[in-house]
Amino acid sequence: MLEDPGNECWFSSASAWELAIKVQLGKYRLKYPLADLEGAVAEAGFKNLPVSVRHALAIERVDTPHADPFDRLLLAQCQIETLRLLTADKLLADLPVAVRA
Repeated sequence: MLEDPGNECWFSSASAWELAIKVQLGKYRLKYPLADLEGAVAEAGFKNLPVSVRHALAIERVDTPHADPFDRLLLAQCQIETLRLLTADKLLADLPVAVRA
């Protein structure tokens, strides 16, 4: 899906935020500096999806199998922007907006 030029790929600022927190807490290690992420995302051809107030307010309408705030925000963004979420999370993979990675 990611390599198909017919697909438009987006990278949410919420994902960058979550990754930065996990790196800072020592829960995740990167092979490159976190500061390089923005350039790498752009180089890979992804478009940036900023978090808007509209996205944040849509969280109250998101029904998820768990309470992870970042997943809830990503799902709200998908609903608002009519996007699909590519995920390896088995709990999210069965949701209508999700596609299992």
